[in-house]
Amino acid sequence: MLTQTLHYTEAARRLYLSQPSLSYAISTLEKELDVELFQKQGRSITMTRYAEELLPFAMTAIRTIDAGLQRIKEMKNPKNIRLGYIYSISYDFLPSILNLLPQFTEKDEYTFSFYQGQSKELIRRLKADELDLAFCPYYDAKGISREPIFSQEIFVVVKDTHPLARKSVVKIADLEKEKFALINTGTNLRKIIDEVLQEHKISPQIVFEADECNSLASFVASGLGISFIPKIASLEAYNLSFLRVDSVPIKRMIYLIWKTGGQAAKIGEIFREKLHETYQTQLSSGLAEIEHY
Repeated sequence: MLTQTLHYTEAARRLYLSQPSLSYAISTLEKELDVELFQKQGRSITMTRYAEELLPFAMTAIRTIDAGLQRIKEMKNPKNIRLGYIYSISYDFLPSILNLLPQFTEKDEYTFSFYQGQSKELIRRLKADELDLAFCPYYDAKGISREPIFSQEIFVVVKDTHPLARKSVVKIADLEKEKFALINTGTNLRKIIDEVLQEHKISPQIVFEADECNSLASFVASGLGISFIPKIASLEAYNLSFLRVDSVPIKRMIYLIWKTGGQAAKIGEIFREKLHETYQTQLSSGLAEIEHY
């Protein structure tokens, strides 16, 4: 923590320690190593080269200990389900899932913990047995089972003072001379956008790329470009207009995914069945979307 704050008082506060206790611990470690880890510069401190060299080893040790503690918790509560999800479903779909969980736990006595991340990170965590289930767009990942849940509409988003903001529906041709802020390459959303633009022979002038929708929304709100993103409640504060594309429904499929044959495979099957019971209509329309995309 001290390497992050470079401030003894703030680091001690975050660690729920007194400042003298933290200072003593660092001093003891420095004496043991016979090197100086931090140097004072006025009221602030800086890391020495010894601290910079030690840091990655310390972080590895901390992660290993955390993983061990998590494993002990799982052994005490083997029915805890670690559920991952992408950010853009946290304001609409995820709350409905949370309403479903009491029905799920009442009979089977499961508990849940949650992790938010990008699709590739969620899949990495599934394969590493750090997650049990996740909701995200599907990547063709070996060893991952999937179940379609619903299709998420993607909108053209512009600043609310942009000339196109007066429309509720735009044509792809209307976007030809615009500057674009797009999600990074390698993502499912970017693949869909690239295919739509390529199909309509538009070579986008990309002026900004980002890992997540909030960064794109902030850039668009500055009036420097337009983007393609889902409609998320948290973006309403950015003064944006969300426009549908005429005759070209842009959607992506959101899946429930889990590690094939992994320790959560059975839980995944149970959860899938309960989702089927609750979201049968969405699942049916979702299967139709798969055939289109």
